[in-house]
Amino acid sequence: MDVDEAHQEEEIVPHPHEILWYPDGDVVLATDTLLFKVHKLILSLQSSVFRDMFAFPAVDGVQDASNGNGAGVQETYEGLPMVVLIGDKGKEVAHLLRTVYERSYYYRDDDGTPLEKITALLVLSTKYDFRRIRSDVILQISRKYPISLKGYLGIDDDWAEMFGTRRMDCHYPLLNAVLKADVECLLPLLYYACSDYLMQGVLQNSRRLSMDPQSIIVLISGRDALKDRINSIVKGLPDEVRESAAQSCSSPTPKPCRKVAYFTGLDATCNTSDLGELNGKSIASAAFLKRACENCATHIAKFVDKKREEIWNELPSLFGLRCWKDLKEELAKLS
Repeated sequence: MDVDEAHQEEEIVPHPHEILWYPDGDVVLATDTLLFKVHKLILSLQSSVFRDMFAFPAVDGVQDASNGNGAGVQETYEGLPMVVLIGDKGKEVAHLLRTVYERSYYYRDDDGTPLEKITALLVLSTKYDFRRIRSDVILQISRKYPISLKGYLGIDDDWAEMFGTRRMDCHYPLLNAVLKADVECLLPLLYYACSDYLMQGVLQNSRRLSMDPQSIIVLISGRDALKDRINSIVKGLPDEVRESAAQSCSSPTPKPCRKVAYFTGLDATCNTSDLGELNGKSIASAAFLKRACENCATHIAKFVDKKREEIWNELPSLFGLRCWKDLKEELAKLS
């Protein structure tokens, strides 16, 4: 082992957290970088996982147990039992424990909560069954990803500030956390948000976050299905003018709209998964629809918006998830 390797090993030795090290603590939690001296009772009151973990009988003052969450007491630290939280990062565990101990550390109504705090709390509160914290985080995320199409489009601004960064930079980290936490009621919305990326962006984000390969397959498949549905509507618009809109045509010219009206520039709305681009008022405007009377333009606008709503209603199924009704009920139970 050379000097550099020895120096690296020395750097990663866990050390006590400057705040979460209580003199009267009766258990030490160990992570990759940090140690936390905390209280069994406080953790047990909020977490069934820690409650069950601390219930294991001690052997010579040291519990030697592990559970499905990858945590177990394997040794002591300064005479106290030490639980090694395998796979958990020190900074993320600090977010969880400070939320448990400090009333002012986390508010679910605080839009300025940093993204890394939200993802850490969601994943770890699920892993260790801190139910109140988990519910609060899910509800906080749900406000930024409304279930209704109107609500979603109303706040869907890629450049808007959200969770301490840009909205567009939140989608993939949140999807990754929601997948780990198995929060199905948020999945259609985050899959949809992550669909609005070029394939290169999808692959880069998934590699950066080491996302589950099967989830990326689901994302790409749903993204393609969404694009197909949007393309189908756009390609059918000329026929809609000729067949349906003509029934209410009010053109004052000798030739009705079904004979003279036409679309131009629709390629700009094709091959996208962004339902915001499929906007009835925009598509029926003079920028796209030429030589159409007011009645026919109104018909097209309503037709496009109706079809867009139908796609939204179908959205969960495109990603292999339950219907909106079931997901709304799941979310309502957390309120």
